[in-house]
Amino acid sequence: MFIAYAGGAALDGHDGWLTYCGPANGGLINLDSIEVDESMYPIIIESRGVRPDTQGFGKFEGAPGVECVFYPVDHAMTVIYAADGTSFPPKGVNGGLPAAASWTRKQSADGQLVDLPAFHQEVCKPGEKMVCFACGGGGYGAPAERDPRRVVAAVNRGALTPDKAQEIYGVSIRYDESIAEYRLVG
Repeated sequence: MFIAYAGGAALDGHDGWLTYCGPANGGLINLDSIEVDESMYPIIIESRGVRPDTQGFGKFEGAPGVECVFYPVDHAMTVIYAADGTSFPPKGVNGGLPAAASWTRKQSADGQLVDLPAFHQEVCKPGEKMVCFACGGGGYGAPAERDPRRVVAAVNRGALTPDKAQEIYGVSIRYDESIAEYRLVG
């Protein structure tokens, strides 16, 4: 069962694909909806979604990473996982920046977060939660060369925050309430 899986790297002319997974699986890995997973297994997926500002920035961006929180319904659950990209996050090429590194944590019943190894088997007891982040992909090309319209589109998709758009790409945007999305300033 895959609750979160990494996105792909950018390449010349294209941003990374969020649900790329890996080339070796030939499209056979299936990321079910939360409702399907919860109906098949005694778990609750509290959240799963894109974590903004985690992609490799560049002329073409790698896909952002995915963060999730899940826990067993009323029993202990053994979780066996591999968190590739923890020690060596995906690098950018031709001036592109690296993606944020993967990580896995367990939240105790009192709310304390404990970092876990990259490849591990962990027992999650009732009242505890697994909190994980699967890295995205590295960027391609210098960030200064990114088309500002692509920057705005990434913000409107939720992959990039307005602050990062300004910091990394030098692109100023503002929210336009009449169309309920961000637009370039000027």
